[in-house]
Amino acid sequence: MKIISSSAAMAGDDDNPPPQKIDPLSPYSLASQEGPGQSITHVKLQSDNYDEWSRSMRRSLKSRRKFGFCDGSITKPTDEFLLGQWEVVHCTVVQWILNSIDPSIRDSVSDPEDAQVLWSDLADQYAVVDGAKIHNLKTQLHECRQTKAALARQDSERLHRFLMGLDKSLYGPIQNHQLAIDPLPTLSRVYHAVIQEERLLVGPIILC
Repeated sequence: MKIISSSAAMAGDDDNPPPQKIDPLSPYSLASQEGPGQSITHVKLQSDNYDEWSRSMRRSLKSRRKFGFCDGSITKPTDEFLLGQWEVVHCTVVQWILNSIDPSIRDSVSDPEDAQVLWSDLADQYAVVDGAKIHNLKTQLHECRQTKAALARQDSERLHRFLMGLDKSLYGPIQNHQLAIDPLPTLSRVYHAVIQEERLLVGPIILC
């Protein structure tokens, strides 16, 4: 991990090395406004929105170079100075996750001090495939399809009633033509076709 000094070492100052500082681009670095009380996502984890919440949290943590604390890729360092910084950032990440949990389910969530364990526990608890929920969604989808089919049947019945009500001696050809179209045209299109046919039958109006 990259460490930078606050000033260049002066010749002959080997006995007094400059204080160590963390590179601002390091995952061990926290900006002045990035405290444990901060909320880093507007999406609160509830019992039914884990996917949306996890995507939002992942993006927010990655933008801060901190998601590695959740997936385990940022391991605990052995260097004493870096270890101290790691612990500070790690605790902050844990608190950010806890801050993003809705109060309605907060009591059911474990409170581990390890960000990776907390992230995994939340996935196990709220990302479980709910068979009943899937069945309910499929039922709703089926009902939507049935509703759409019912509306299509109603439109078809209206179209047939309209065509059947026409005078066959005048509009027989257009009746046959429209009924032969697959899929059937809309009632509006058939109506306009009949109006045009009627104008042709009547012919131009001659003014005397």
